[in-house]
Amino acid sequence: IAFPDLCAISIIRLRKAVKECREITWSRRMKIVIEKMEQNLKFISQKRQSVDFQPTDIDDCLSFSKSFHNKKEKSPLVTYAEQREQKMKFLSITNVGDEEEEEFEEEDEGEVFEMKKTKQGKKKEKKEAEKKKEK
Repeated sequence: IAFPDLCAISIIRLRKAVKECREITWSRRMKIVIEKMEQNLKFISQKRQSVDFQPTDIDDCLSFSKSFHNKKEKSPLVTYAEQREQKMKFLSITNVGDEEEEEFEEEDEGEVFEMKKTKQGKKKEKKEAEKKKEK
């Protein structure tokens, strides 16, 4: 319930940090986080207007907060966090058991994700390149 009131300062400070930062990948990621926070702010503000209880009613406040974690009505920030978590799990699964890794970046829907190319992937690419040369 208090998210719109509390996140205003965070958004302002994040914007300032993005302007001052010279690291492009970090800036891109923070811009996406800021955008999702603003979407979440609007979403919760709209839902908050339709409530008929007071902030002192703790049980009602908790049920209001929990309602955004169900599958029907997820807040934009919860949805974004779940998507990021799934992508990170996928990336960690694909890299299990590899000792030597090379980092590279892939842009996906305006986001930059760090991905790792495995040692096995490098060997496979070399073999394919050699086959093409032989032909």
